Amino acid sequence: MKVVEMLYDQYGENAGMDQENISKGGEKFIATHWPKLDTIKSATLIGAAATTPAKPAAKPTTTAKPAAKPAPKPTTTPKPQQ
Repeated sequence: MKVVEMLYDQYGENAGMDQENISKGGEKFIATHWPKLDTIKSATLIGAAATTPAKPAAKPTTTAKPAAKPAPKPTTTPKPQQ
């Protein structure tokens, strides 16, 4: 936990809110807008692997969905008969 406490935290929730420009500009965009933002270059999980996967949360019951619209028929030109 000591390492986490050392990370720069002055940007708060503002860093990373512009996902579209972050995706387009990559690391250069991030370095320009948040020069002190810390990054994680690698991580290693330590400890025994979980023996059983976590059970997914139950899906809430929903009302019936409306029927899907049929797909449009493809337009093709008939081949001339020989």
